[in-house]
Amino acid sequence: MPNHAILQDSFLKYLQNEYGKQNVKRECRAWGFNKIDIVRKINDEFIFYEVKTYKQLLTSLRVAIGQLFEYCFYPSENNATELVLVSDIEPNKDFITYLKHLNSLIKIKLSYIQFDVKRKKIVNKI
Repeated sequence: MPNHAILQDSFLKYLQNEYGKQNVKRECRAWGFNKIDIVRKINDEFIFYEVKTYKQLLTSLRVAIGQLFEYCFYPSENNATELVLVSDIEPNKDFITYLKHLNSLIKIKLSYIQFDVKRKKIVNKI
């Protein structure tokens, strides 16, 4: 299991290769002193990525949702069109069901990306 910095750096480079360095930035400032792990710009819209390396994927999602929602909505904003948890853990059936259920309840797209640091590629996207 890679640490946060390794996963974040590897995923950042992947996104920058795919979408251009000018469109993908690390540690972007959010409200207050908070920093978003990775932000991707698409025209005038943004996707926020939160990298988590907890051993349990559900724990990563629990922590990431709070951060992503704050970055996106605080104090009364809509700063992104998609919120994405990034980890290296393969999602199980219950996690996939839960993520789909959350997406049926909220108005913003919440996604998961499993990124393989060794192979430097996305191996799963929900």
